[in-house]
Amino acid sequence: MLRTLNFKGVYKSDEDNLLEDFYMPALSVARSYDRAVGFFSAATISYAAQAISTFVRHDGRMRLILGAFADAEDIDAVTKGLEARALSERVGTELLGQIDRVDDALFRNRFEALAWLVAQGRLDIKIALRQSGMYHDKIGIISDAQGDSVVFSGSANESLHALLPTHNYESIDVFPS
Repeated sequence: MLRTLNFKGVYKSDEDNLLEDFYMPALSVARSYDRAVGFFSAATISYAAQAISTFVRHDGRMRLILGAFADAEDIDAVTKGLEARALSERVGTELLGQIDRVDDALFRNRFEALAWLVAQGRLDIKIALRQSGMYHDKIGIISDAQGDSVVFSGSANESLHALLPTHNYESIDVFPS
């Protein structure tokens, strides 16, 4: 799956659309997505909704290490998701609906989608704390069911301003297996 995609060695936001040219194709065939970034925003979920919904349908799992959230509503959504996950584990039933609802939620409401991903165990988030300053590395690994991976690093956070070509200048270096 990942092996069949033609990745460039470097993506630059003044020449490429990081979201459409790299993230969406990779996540559409992925089973796992591990990412460490300085900032995260749930807005990326709504912009990559089709790829994320395909990722979820393929039983995909995401793990994020963050320096900070970009929006207080993101924190609230993660908290609600963790509460729902704990309740679901105690009761032992699926409380938040079926996969078909995920597509709609991803397109309609990024905070509901973020909470759903956390509640369903599809997204784990950890905050990297430092005694001074902030965690600001930006690396990622996307893997598929066949064991192929693509590793990437660069300046882009997991935020709307980093991934859309209309905002920041960003670049990532890509290393497929």
